[in-house]
Amino acid sequence: MNTKEITIPTKWSEITLGQFRAYTLHKARSRNASPLEEKMVVVEMFCGMTTKDVRSLNLKDLNSIYSDVVKILEDNNAEIKFQQTFTFKGKDFGFVPNLSKLSTGEWVDYEELMKQGGYWQNAHKIMSILFRPIEKQKKELYSIEEYNDQHIKENAEGFLDLPMDKVIGAQSFFFRLGTDLLMTLKTFTVEEKERRRKTKEKAKPYTTR
Repeated sequence: MNTKEITIPTKWSEITLGQFRAYTLHKARSRNASPLEEKMVVVEMFCGMTTKDVRSLNLKDLNSIYSDVVKILEDNNAEIKFQQTFTFKGKDFGFVPNLSKLSTGEWVDYEELMKQGGYWQNAHKIMSILFRPIEKQKKELYSIEEYNDQHIKENAEGFLDLPMDKVIGAQSFFFRLGTDLLMTLKTFTVEEKERRRKTKEKAKPYTTR
């Protein structure tokens, strides 16, 4: 094997959101990639290697490393717990305490991000909506900063380094409990659009010919 040290992830917590996001977007763009190309990309992205380093591996080593990484990516039975609070880069973050009380701004920004490329394109931005700096905490009770668009600007890029176990746990929790809320949001959105349409109709100046 190449003498250069290779770091192979052994669990989801050793894979970052940035790595998995890049791989997911690559998969969507390169559906016709050959099996060999797929292996090279996986090893390069998840083991922090350059294209040159990957090309210098012999096929046996490439296959071995690829196999180890894929075991994690295809492990649908991994026990990942939802972490409601965590410390990341020296700052304490907490998940939105009550999803039913998400503000209109939070929903609108979430919906817009989903339109602009989908979940994985904007996963780091969505995470910065759901997890915000903790203001006060007493044991399991805590409050987080009130939402504004600065949270995405200030934290999204940093969240690309977030370990994937935190992302998967939050993702499962949000989509499980958020299904009914999303339906409520869709209903609200339709009603709000209709209300705005009627308001505009009423506001149109009356003209005579």
